[in-house]
Formats: sequence, structure tokens, C-alpha cells
Amino acid sequence: MARPKNDIGAIGLPLFAGRLSLDTNTRLRWPNAGRIFRAMMDDEPAVGALRTAVFALLRTDIQVHPGGASRQEQRMADHITACLDTMAIPIGTALRQMASAYFYGFSVNELVYRRNADGTVGWKQWGLRRQESFYRWETDLNGAIIAFTQRPAPSYTVRTIPLTKCLHVVADDSEGSPEGRGILRSMYRYWYMTTQFELLFGIALERFGTGLPVFERTDQTAALTPDQEDDLMVQAEALRQNEKAGLLLPWGLKFHFADSPGLDAQTHLDAIQAYRVWMLTTGLAEFVALGTGETGSRSLGQSKIDLFLKALTGLQDKLCEAINRQAIPPLMRANDWSGAYPTVSLPPVKEYDLGAIATFIQTLANVQALHVTPDDEAWLRAVSDLPDLDLDTITDLHEQGKRQAANDAQIAHQAVQAPDDSEVDDAGMEEEAEVAVDV
Repeated sequence: MARPKNDIGAIGLPLFAGRLSLDTNTRLRWPNAGRIFRAMMDDEPAVGALRTAVFALLRTDIQVHPGGASRQEQRMADHITACLDTMAIPIGTALRQMASAYFYGFSVNELVYRRNADGTVGWKQWGLRRQESFYRWETDLNGAIIAFTQRPAPSYTVRTIPLTKCLHVVADDSEGSPEGRGILRSMYRYWYMTTQFELLFGIALERFGTGLPVFERTDQTAALTPDQEDDLMVQAEALRQNEKAGLLLPWGLKFHFADSPGLDAQTHLDAIQAYRVWMLTTGLAEFVALGTGETGSRSLGQSKIDLFLKALTGLQDKLCEAINRQAIPPLMRANDWSGAYPTVSLPPVKEYDLGAIATFIQTLANVQALHVTPDDEAWLRAVSDLPDLDLDTITDLHEQGKRQAANDAQIAHQAVQAPDDSEVDDAGMEEEAEVAVDV
């Protein structure tokens, strides 16, 4: 039996009219999910703190590595470096836009090309196509996603962009979904509960605490008409903590607050704090809440900080993988260049102990087991607060240092070999003295 060359099965994504119904919560299916995630980032302090931490720690000092040692492969690497430096949108901004996939689940940046003055093809920009402009996904006959269709403001006209012309980053691609699964999806339940507790907390404060307003009759002989009873109920419902708070009671009635059968305001506040810590926990970032409650100490949070930094390094690796697979090969083919294509990378996100590094370097230097190269100095400058210098400048400085050391060694050697003038004079005087004695 001949082996079939084409696909037989399909990925099986539940797509209807170009929209996924993979999420069990219908409110969190795109495009409605974009509005909810936007509200979470705009209004929730825990999400805002996590977003600040991610973008503050995200490395944007991208590095280009040649695919080989040939002149052509070095030329391709130089071309990529030039393209990254001359794009209309700075590479740091483009990387942060791509990193929004960490929150939304996916990001789409369109690869826009231009013809350079030397005739080569370069990138004009990696244009952001906001997740909230999503309209539907386009598929082939086997159900594979092949295009991103949007309805961007302000025209809201339908535009379809092939994914072959895009940088499409997916935060969690384990299910083959083009939308992935962002960190905000895991936080949604706790965010929803927090908003409800905040609402109850506000009501409790506005209603003079958590007590229930009670009108009690002190004169049992006085009867209230139905209209009077309705008026008292309206007054009870209108009681608010504001500048017009007050109550005028007729004779025979007493007013007081009864204990509420529900939770008090402090319990609501504690619940809000707990839910916010759980939200950060889903993002491996509960260390952000250290010192705000019973969330552990710095020493206990160090391991979680390390885990968060590793997760952020994984996000950076995903961004670089998307660039290496989706952006660089099409650009090289557009220029009719062949060979091993260059790649890009970002330094890992780490917390470096500069004191320990200095001690380690000194120990190796004492046993002559370390010979610092320009690459080593560039790395040390990157992990410290020293000014950044390009590799060519550092190499020139190392060459100057070697020449200066060689000159100093030569001068010292000549000084050792040549007798000192004072020693020559002393020897001559001793010889003259010996002659005089003989005479």
C-alpha cells in the first residue's frame, strides 16, 4: 500500500465562522475577551503590578548571531542588524508589543518590507495589529490557521493578513490554538470575585457599616398606615453615608442598626487582599505582594522570584523563536540569499550577584585560569551598571591594552639589561682608587 503524502487527520479546533469556542467560559471567547482583558489591565492593581514587572524586566538588547563564518553569512547578519536599527518602530517597542501575548494569549505584528538604497530588501516595520481588532481566523481545508482577519478602527473595514506575512506569537501553543492562553485568562476568576467583593465593600461603607436599618415602634398603641410604612421603607433604602445623611422620625418610633447576618467590612477587605495575592500567584508573581500581608518573607519569596525570572526568560525565548522562524527566512529569500541564516537572541533575565561574580573572577585570575576577552567584558558590562560599549570598541581597547602592556614589558626588560649610570661611575672610581694605591 502506497504511503500517503498529504495529511489525513485534522487538528480539530472548534472553529465556527472563523471564531474559536475552545474556552468553556463564553464571556472569554474572542473578540469579547479582548474587552475584558483590557478592563483587567486598566482597573486591577495586581494585574498592573504584574504588567509593570514584566515590561521592566523584559530585555530588549537583542543580539544577532551569524549562521556561519563565511563572508556571505556575515553579510546576512550585518543586514539583519542594520534592518533592526533602522525600522520605523524601534526594536524595543516591537518586542514589548510582541510580549503582549503573555497577557492576551497571542500577538500579531505584520511584516512590512521596503527597498533600500543599495537595492536590498529590508523591514520597514513590524506593524502592531492589536488583539482587540480581531474579527475571525481563516483556515485551509484541513482546519489549519492561515490568516488573521481584523476590523480595525476607525474605518472598521475587514482586512485579512496571511500569517506568512506576520509575526504570530502564541503564549501557550500546547493545544494548537492560534489564540493561545494568556496569564489574564488564569486570573479572570479571581478578578471577577475581587470586583464583587469590592462592590459589597463599597456598599457596606456607604450604608453606615454592615448593619441593617431598623425602625422600632416605642408606642404600641400608635398604628401606622400603609402609606407611612411604605414611606419608612423608602427612607431605610435611601440611607447613605454622605453629606446629606440624616433622619427625622415621628413620635413613637426609634431607629437603630441591627447586626448584619453577612460579612463585615474588614472581612470583605481581607477577602479582596487574598484574591489579589492568588491572582499574582497564577502569574508566579506573588512576590510583588510581599510586605502587604501574610504573604511570606523575602527569603521565602526568593525561590519564587527566580521562578518568575525563568518564566520571563522563556517568554523572551519564544519571541526570539518567532523572529528566527517567521521573520528572518522570508527576508533572506526576498534578497535571494542562501546559506545558514542568522539568528537573534536576548540575554536571560537574571538577578546577578556582582560581588560573587567579582570574587569568582579574582579567584580564576589568581591561578591564571581566566583570560578576559572582549566578549567577556561586553557581558560584564551588560549585567552591571557600567556604560554599554559596542563589541568593536571593546576589541580596540583590548588591543590597545595589549600593545601598552607589551611596551611596558619591553621597557622594563631594557632597564634590567642596561647597567645603571651611577653603578658605572662607582666602578670607575673604585678602579682609579686601586691604581692610586698601587702607585
